[in-house]
Amino acid sequence: MKKYLPIFFSIIFVFIYLFPRLKNITENIQFRYDQGFQLIEVKEMVDSRQPKFIGPSSSISVNGRQFFTGAIYYYVLAILGSFLSWSPLSITIALIIIELFFYLVFVNFLYKHYGHFTAIISSILISFSPYLIYHSFFFWNPHFLIPLSIIFLVFRKNPYISAFAWGLAFSFHYSAIFWLLPYLYFRVKNKQLNLKTIIFSVVLFLIANFPFLIFELRHQFYNLKTIFLVLTSSSNSFQTTPHYFIFSLLIFTIYFFIKISQKINFPVYLLLLFFLFFKESAVTKQALELSYPEQNEIAKQIASTCPESYNIAVTNQGDTRAYNLRYLLSQRHCLPMDVESYPQAKTLFLVASSNSSPENETVWEVSTFKPFKIAQQQIINDNVIFYRLEK
Repeated sequence: MKKYLPIFFSIIFVFIYLFPRLKNITENIQFRYDQGFQLIEVKEMVDSRQPKFIGPSSSISVNGRQFFTGAIYYYVLAILGSFLSWSPLSITIALIIIELFFYLVFVNFLYKHYGHFTAIISSILISFSPYLIYHSFFFWNPHFLIPLSIIFLVFRKNPYISAFAWGLAFSFHYSAIFWLLPYLYFRVKNKQLNLKTIIFSVVLFLIANFPFLIFELRHQFYNLKTIFLVLTSSSNSFQTTPHYFIFSLLIFTIYFFIKISQKINFPVYLLLLFFLFFKESAVTKQALELSYPEQNEIAKQIASTCPESYNIAVTNQGDTRAYNLRYLLSQRHCLPMDVESYPQAKTLFLVASSNSSPENETVWEVSTFKPFKIAQQQIINDNVIFYRLEK
């Protein structure tokens, strides 16, 4: 009976992990303008068969310069999109299941090395943390640091596999630089810190970042220079946000807390349960006034008439260019004009707060469309009104 315990435990873990994430997933999915913009770029890359060498840009800008992450994230989205009809909902669900697979590997690793109680505590943390549940509802490049850190940990005794996993993680997000400490720890512990290991590890790290490296060589190390400029600029207040540490260090934190608890014979890892009460931060969470079904309904309405020379704007979110709606419209083969052509549009679809009126909007996308008349308006929910404006 004991030999079947890991299988039983895994089945229970799958259920408690998936239930809070897949229940009402259609309403809970967070499809934002950044995901829309990224899918547009990835779809164009696939359709044009022109590979990209960099991925998403950072939100930090100094003197008009932004740095970019590696392109591996875009390649993953390209594979998922190609197999899942480019559906944001299907891609989100697929990533939830992929992440579950790696968490299964991790909790079974803990079960094997540290016993069932440690594995159960860790599975509770992973399954019910509000922060991790919330982040399951959208796809984002830092999320890939968790599967890669699990690979790194499972192969911690192999300097080359762990170096390659570290390189891939760095391609997804720069916060993987923190992995230098666990990498050195395992090399010292396993007596592998020698010249041969260092050379081959550096080579594998660079191979994992090959597209990014090509971009840097072609553009005089633009990203590395920009990062240095950001870190040294007195005019820029560089602030870290929770995901820099949570997604890059969560797995290592659990592992080393367990190691410490073994040394002092006290369950220090129980302190990890504070993550259960760690809510999503205001820095990371962007309140969405439109649910995913509401976004689809708006896209459906626009596509039903699909007027010539039209554009779309949103004034109740951080980015007025409405890339999430642009992406949903591209799926319906009803493309708006590009984001530089608002003044030339003859029709403007506007998603705005119910507390304001189109005439009072001051953003460029609306002000350059004036004078206009309101041809149609529709209440979407308590906070949002959808307008059709005509010149």
